[in-house]
Amino acid sequence: MYNYFRSDKYLLFVDDELFNPAIFIFIKVFLMSLDDVTNVLSKNTAMDEFFNIYALDKDNDVRTFLKTRIQLFIRSLNIASFKNNDLIDHLLMSEHEILTSALKKLELPY
Repeated sequence: MYNYFRSDKYLLFVDDELFNPAIFIFIKVFLMSLDDVTNVLSKNTAMDEFFNIYALDKDNDVRTFLKTRIQLFIRSLNIASFKNNDLIDHLLMSEHEILTSALKKLELPY
């Protein structure tokens, strides 16, 4: 079963595999603004549409990695129990903690 685990460093585990919090930085900084997140989720955009909007090549390794990770993350949250706005809130409520943890791991100033 998929597990959602929170520690003091805010790490996600999916099927006991570490989910790198740095992926949130990639999504937030390189792909989407908050308005984009809201628009994509509120319109129930399909995963392929999402990647087409952000012009990631179909055979791109980054696209494949992100697609897999996002799908696993959403499944781990039992998405059926979330309304879109609840999901947006859930993804964004600890953004500062996620970014701080990821930057510490990457040893970057923040």
